[in-house]
Amino acid sequence: LYARLEAVPDLDRSLGLSLVRGKVAHYRRILQLFVDGHGDDVGQLTALIGRGELPAAEKLAHALKGAAGSIGATAIFALTDELDQALKQGAGAAAQAALATLAARLPAMIAALQLVLADGRDS
Repeated sequence: LYARLEAVPDLDRSLGLSLVRGKVAHYRRILQLFVDGHGDDVGQLTALIGRGELPAAEKLAHALKGAAGSIGATAIFALTDELDQALKQGAGAAAQAALATLAARLPAMIAALQLVLADGRDS
């Protein structure tokens, strides 16, 4: 699993594995939870922001930020932090810019994780 995770963009696999004290099976589980729980976040964020539901968008961005941090997805964490802060400040242009960058990167990371996790092996 560790070697295959090298192909996943925006994922610091060393950091992620250290966050679970080197337990590969546990890391696999939380990566799968991330994929299952956040695969559609860009679409949901886009819809919420488009409808002006900024508090709901802020809540979702904050949850994504925490989840990204817990797996070692440092770039996604940083992007969602920018989005979260922009939403808190009501800065629509900054929120749109952060969302656009996130929309370009999160789906690629999710897709790569799906491929790696579909293998089913921890080694």
